[in-house]
Amino acid sequence: MIARIVRNVVSLLTGHLVSKIFSLLCIIVLAKELGVDGFGTYGAITASLTLFATFADSGLLPLVIREVSQNHEQRTEIFVHAFVLRMLLASVFYAAFCLGGTLYFANTFSPAFMMGAGLFLFPETIRKLGISMLSGIERMEIVAGLEILGSVVRYLPLLAAILLGLPLRSAFLLFVFAWGVPALVWLFTVRRYCGRRLPGTIEFARLRSLLYEAYPFGAMSILAMIYFKADILMLNHMQGSGAVGLYEAAWKFIEASMFVPVSLVNVLLPVMSRTFHEDRDSYTTIYIHAARILTLSVFPIILTASLFRNEIILLVYTQDYLPAASVLGLLLWSLFVIFLNAPLGSVIASSKHMHAFLPFAVGNTLVNIALNALLIPKYSVTGAGAATLMTECLSFIIHLHFIKKITGTAAPLITLTGKLLLLGIVSWLTGYFSISSAIFPLNILPMLGVYALAVFFLKLFDRQDQQVCREFLQKIAVKFSAGAC
Repeated sequence: MIARIVRNVVSLLTGHLVSKIFSLLCIIVLAKELGVDGFGTYGAITASLTLFATFADSGLLPLVIREVSQNHEQRTEIFVHAFVLRMLLASVFYAAFCLGGTLYFANTFSPAFMMGAGLFLFPETIRKLGISMLSGIERMEIVAGLEILGSVVRYLPLLAAILLGLPLRSAFLLFVFAWGVPALVWLFTVRRYCGRRLPGTIEFARLRSLLYEAYPFGAMSILAMIYFKADILMLNHMQGSGAVGLYEAAWKFIEASMFVPVSLVNVLLPVMSRTFHEDRDSYTTIYIHAARILTLSVFPIILTASLFRNEIILLVYTQDYLPAASVLGLLLWSLFVIFLNAPLGSVIASSKHMHAFLPFAVGNTLVNIALNALLIPKYSVTGAGAATLMTECLSFIIHLHFIKKITGTAAPLITLTGKLLLLGIVSWLTGYFSISSAIFPLNILPMLGVYALAVFFLKLFDRQDQQVCREFLQKIAVKFSAGAC
């Protein structure tokens, strides 16, 4: 089981790493070419589209992964009904986007532009259908390859148009239409693996059942998207596009890192859906090891980046973006909690406790919106970053409650969290006091040394973790060797 998880994680991480590096480089060039205000406008429209794409998904992505992983023989029926339901939902929310977007962006974009931009929802819903079907049958290597293709086809036309001097509106529409190419590839690929013999009829009862089962997942996805995008939309309304540009400049680093927990969740969900009923001991072991390895792997990056946040902003962007450094520091610590929460979310999703979890998620999202409304007027982008960090911590407390409810105890997770906090505080303080003692990268060596010693003395890395990491590195070596050949 561990070997299969490692294989699938490596496949997804390899593809997502290449995809995210490429897209991040394109975004950095866009930020420099568009300037703070132009980049803020780009961020506001993409945030709106992402939000409506989540509405159009309505929780079908994780539901289909779970259903296909548990019912392989029914994957063709699931594929067809999920496709029909997705197209219906995409049509409904396309109309809602055109209407709502025209009103919200009345002073920025024309109704014709909003109608063109909204077409993004249709290829995006096909991509998500492909991810869910192929993840359900654990063909992660195909998902990874198609994600790379999607990033290249999506961003190259947009970047080329901006560099050639086309206005943002024209370039963005080109970006939307280009997204249709990988969507067709996704559709034909899924047909090959999951839908060769299509059923002759569509059962309304099956569509209704899918929608009902997807409801808690959809509500969670929508809440999560509101949670992550509300600050951008509120910044745009309260502080203008310049503030959005600064916040987006910092957030893009966090967004680029999110592929790691997302990949892990896509791998864990089908596995944990089976082990929840078959092997409860393995069920608990999987999420604890996943949380520990995820956080230990990202901690050195968070510690180093938080100490050199000013230098990172100046290196990647321009002097105009330097105010984004303060919010970057806050968002980096939010990333630690996001990584810690990711495996815990798989526990809740695979155990069918989503309905019970939903009211807590609603409350957490409302707290996030309230904190943004309170902090943004006074502290601008820094206030938005602080709101994200505080509500991520609240989210962890909620997850902790459900872990205890589902598995019977949260003691291993509480112990792990305490050790991780001690590790982070000691390492960061070492880095803070040694940062001026030498030039980079020599000045981070004391921090990394203390980090390694603390991991050893706190016993945060056991033999099973070492075995998993060895298998992980071996799989990566095989992947890159195959690529080189």
